[in-house]
Amino acid sequence: ENGQLEKKGNYKDGKEEDGLWEFYYENGQLKKKGNFKDGKEDGLWEYFNKYGSLVILYPKTPILIINSITKEKPNKF
Repeated sequence: ENGQLEKKGNYKDGKEEDGLWEFYYENGQLKKKGNFKDGKEDGLWEYFNKYGSLVILYPKTPILIINSITKEKPNKF
C-alpha cells in the first residue's frame, strides 16, 4: 500500500499465472523471479535480498541426478 509495484506477470486465459513473473519487496527491490506453467511455479527461480543481490537459485521442478554406474554398484531403475 506504499505505491510500489508488488508483482508483475501474465495470466493464461485470465485465470492462472503463466510465463515470467517478478515479485518485489516494499522498497521496490526485486524479491524473486521465475516462470509459471499452468499456474504453478516452474523451472529455476531466482531469489534476491532486500538490497537487490542474488542470494539463491532454486529449482521448482525435479532435477535429474545422474550417478556414475560401476560394476560394483550398478544403478537399478
